[in-house]
Amino acid sequence: MKERTKPSMYGHNGERICTEMHKFGSLIGDNCRIGANAVLSPGTLLKPGTIVKRLELIEQDPL
Repeated sequence: MKERTKPSMYGHNGERICTEMHKFGSLIGDNCRIGANAVLSPGTLLKPGTIVKRLELIEQDPL
């Protein structure tokens, strides 16, 4: 039997928020631009207007 994973957590304004989801991608704000072949790690939070260059790696903010 497959073991269930813990719900995903992410940080916002120094606060830990539980998504109650077992898989979670990224949160992308309004008017963000993401270049070709850019990589966003799971749990990454992009604020509105963020520009991610092509081939760039964006890691999640530490909680």
